[in-house]
Amino acid sequence: MGIHCEYARLAAADLDRARSDAAWAAEHLDTLAEEWVELDLEPERARYFSVGRAWGPLHALLREREPAVDVVHGGTPLGLDGGLGPVRSLAPDEVRRAADFLSSTPFARLADGYDMTQLCDSEGCPDPAEHLAEERPQVLGERYDELRRFCTAAAEAGDGVLLMLN
Repeated sequence: MGIHCEYARLAAADLDRARSDAAWAAEHLDTLAEEWVELDLEPERARYFSVGRAWGPLHALLREREPAVDVVHGGTPLGLDGGLGPVRSLAPDEVRRAADFLSSTPFARLADGYDMTQLCDSEGCPDPAEHLAEERPQVLGERYDELRRFCTAAAEAGDGVLLMLN
C-alpha cells in the first residue's frame, strides 16, 4: 500500500471553514476522496487527487529547484491529522505560485541530470524497489503532469488546496 500524498481543492470560503472547523474539514475530505474514487476524474476536473507513492521522488526533484511553494511538505498546518503528520493548507495565492512553477518547469528539465534510481533514500520516502528502474521516470513524469494539471485548475478557479501524507 505505502504512503500516498493527497490533495483536495477547496473554494476560498470552504478553506476558511476548514481552518476553523476540523470536524467539518475531516468530513469534507472524506466526501471528496470518495467522489474521486467513484468518478475517476481527470486531475483538472477533480476536487481530490493523489500522486500516490511518487511523492517522495517528486519532492526530491522539486526541492532541488527550490520552488516558491512546497507542494509535498509545505503549507500551514490545519490542526487535523493527515495520517503522517498534519493536513496542511495552501492559500489561493500559494496555489497560483505552485501552478506557475509546475507549468513553467517541464518534467524533463526537472529530472535532467538526476539518477532517477537514487532520488529518494530517506526513511520517509517510498521504497525505490516499488517501481522498476526503467518505469520510474515515466511514472514520475506522469504524476508530475497530473499534479501540474490539478494545481493549474485550482489556481484558475481561485481555490486553496489541502495536502496530506497518509
